[in-house]
Amino acid sequence: MGAAIAAADADDLLAAWLWVTEGWYVSGVYPLLEEHRDRITVKLTEARRRSRHEARSLMKFGPTPKLVKDHCAAAFDTLVAALITEERDANAALRRCGDLWTRMGGHHGGDPVDLFHRDKHSADVTAVEEVAGLARELEKAQSRLDRICAEHRTSMHEVALLQNQYIAHLVASDDVSPEGHYLKSTYASLLAHQEAVERELQEAHQREELKRLDDDWEERLGVDPLMVPSSFHSDTQLLKALRDEAADVREAVCEVKQLWSEAADRFGLAPKIAGYSPGQTGPADVSAVAALSQRLGESRRRLTAAISRHAVQASRDAHLFHRRVAYVNGAASVDMVEVRNMGHRAFEQMTARLMVRDGFRLIRAHGGSGDLGADVIAEGPAGQRIVIQCKHSSRRADVGTPELQRLNGTAVPVHGADVVIMLTNTGFTTPGRQFAQTHGIHAMGYLALQKWATWGDPLGEVLGLSEDGARRE
Repeated sequence: MGAAIAAADADDLLAAWLWVTEGWYVSGVYPLLEEHRDRITVKLTEARRRSRHEARSLMKFGPTPKLVKDHCAAAFDTLVAALITEERDANAALRRCGDLWTRMGGHHGGDPVDLFHRDKHSADVTAVEEVAGLARELEKAQSRLDRICAEHRTSMHEVALLQNQYIAHLVASDDVSPEGHYLKSTYASLLAHQEAVERELQEAHQREELKRLDDDWEERLGVDPLMVPSSFHSDTQLLKALRDEAADVREAVCEVKQLWSEAADRFGLAPKIAGYSPGQTGPADVSAVAALSQRLGESRRRLTAAISRHAVQASRDAHLFHRRVAYVNGAASVDMVEVRNMGHRAFEQMTARLMVRDGFRLIRAHGGSGDLGADVIAEGPAGQRIVIQCKHSSRRADVGTPELQRLNGTAVPVHGADVVIMLTNTGFTTPGRQFAQTHGIHAMGYLALQKWATWGDPLGEVLGLSEDGARRE
């Protein structure tokens, strides 16, 4: 009865953490997509308005060369067409994110615990990774939008250079020159990005505080604290990334303010723009603003990547913890006290059972006279040969270099091993562990055995092996 209550509590807790990670992530990506779509819509509306206004504006200053008119019209036609395409793609991404949200069973204001109990498969790693894909696509779309606007600014600057005496042709209703528009737009974008970074940082601190206040939940559920993945306790990596981005964007905002101050007279940020010549001072200052704009794009990409990595990792860790809790509450789990009290033959037989559990085909289930260092031999799904030497100790004696040397001398030459494992319920001496690492022997001590036998982690995960038996980098 107690185990059932603990499992139910674990489900409730997991549901809450899933909402903190997966639900927070999915519900967070949708507004970002929506904000990007709205940004495109505003720019498209403004481009169409300015396109209609431009012809009338040019005529106010007398006859305008056809070359200038054609360049101006082409620049706006290209901008509008590109923005229409981006708006269509943004709406498609919003629909995909909405579909994922529906598939995960979530809705704003819903009870995550109730949703989790109704459909435990609704919030899965695959869905979160799909949302991460949308976030990466958003990053690319933001870069494309920045590039489209930058190309348009370049085209309009060429128009101004073609008709230098008519610089006022490009003046918008607030009497700001083209470079001034660029600087003003970059400043507004930096402020919006700074607000987004600060908001993410504040939310990460809030999640950290919630976890700190509930620091005894492992004890309440009766689970080993070591069984809990590290991201359950801390958002350290995400917090560091967010702090770095916050510092960088604050510095960029200070720089753009300084440029704004220096450019007030030269760019005509005040109404006095009559004598301004873009060919004299514009390009150098525009390059400085362009560098800040590029820096903003890079910061956005880093922020998106950091949030995506954290959400996916936290989701995987949540499912890993739930899997471990279910295994520990089942009959197959072997407690480490039980391991310490069993004999050497029982230790070998337990090892053989674990290999079968993980999908390996047994060739030898236990050692004996003349085994030449191979107590358990098995073959993996890809045909890789696993050779295991079992060293059980009830006195907690660490395995040293001599035992590893003997195993190294027979595992490959005699038994044809692709993967060589020294398994013990204790640990390894420092020279022994160094020898194992040098000669490609997997030294599985107490904690690795606990993950494998008690918590139910597959051997490949414990050792960091790929399907063909090679170490994962």
